[in-house]
Amino acid sequence: SHELRAPLTIVRGYISMFEEGVFGELSKEARRVLPTISSRVAQMNLLIDQMLDAARLEDSRMVVSARDVRADLVVQKVVSAFAGLRRAGQRLIVKNPMGELTVLADPEKLETIIANLVSNAIKYSPGGGDIRCVLASDAEVATISVQDQGIGIARADLDKLFTRFGRLERPETAHIEGTGLGLFLCRELARLQDGDISVESTLGKGSTFSLRLPVATAPAP
Repeated sequence: SHELRAPLTIVRGYISMFEEGVFGELSKEARRVLPTISSRVAQMNLLIDQMLDAARLEDSRMVVSARDVRADLVVQKVVSAFAGLRRAGQRLIVKNPMGELTVLADPEKLETIIANLVSNAIKYSPGGGDIRCVLASDAEVATISVQDQGIGIARADLDKLFTRFGRLERPETAHIEGTGLGLFLCRELARLQDGDISVESTLGKGSTFSLRLPVATAPAP
């Protein structure tokens, strides 16, 4: 995993330079495909993170460094990174009536969780439909929900979702790529940060995965 990360970092760097116009004006065709290339690189990076995090959890080497993090900015970053994987007519929508939403979390782990949830929402919505990232909060707990209009999950299968290598074996999901580690890692990483993840789903209508994390509180004077 570490050997894969080094060349991938170089690729991401060059993509950023193309996006910023360092190499001059891109053709119309190049501008059209660049978001897809960027999203695929983000997807590869996510797979590497999954492998590394799974190994660290197995060896009890996972380190979580919680601090105040702007969750709204992390969500926007992930949505932008995966925009190129949208299906025709599909929208990635962020609904954030909170404005600035600061949580107590490890920024890298938070990004990994949200990236997994958004990536899954896209993959398991083969028929399209909007994907919404909804942010909410009360005095103590912030909630980040990722809602899709995809194939949904049967009630009997919900317990399998958060197990290691837990993939739902159905004809309509057989072609969908994945390691079966994503949701397992999401829940473990959330719980290491005093949070959790829950799911609500209706077969054939879509799913909502909700990440809950503690709200960052201002230090006492």
